[in-house]
Amino acid sequence: MSSQEPLIALLTEIRDLQREHLELYRKQSEQAEARVQQALAKQEQALAGQGRALEFIERFRKRGRLLAICIAVIVIALVVLRLLPH
Repeated sequence: MSSQEPLIALLTEIRDLQREHLELYRKQSEQAEARVQQALAKQEQALAGQGRALEFIERFRKRGRLLAICIAVIVIALVVLRLLPH
């Protein structure tokens, strides 16, 4: 038995442990990247939803203005009709 065999066995075990550690680190990195991608996708969906909500509110505001103008025109027409001599 060579005097270097225990050293070689120890170095081999260290190398194997380093490989295992590297593999675990790689898997954790991939999982973290997947979580980041999922979070980004959720944020994009939320932004799209906010955009749709803002579009709806803007359409409602425009229709509200149109309705207010129509009501004002009707009221003015009624006032003018009452003021006209019969």
